[in-house]
Amino acid sequence: MSEDKIIRTLQGKVISDKMDKSVTVLLERQVK
Repeated sequence: MSEDKIIRTLQGKVISDKMDKSVTVLLERQVK
């Protein structure tokens, strides 16, 4: 599914942005 790629991309951005809170929130919304 394309969703897995989107989630992996978001996880990579979170790590690159030192786990930016705003990015983490978006990641949780995508997962749920």
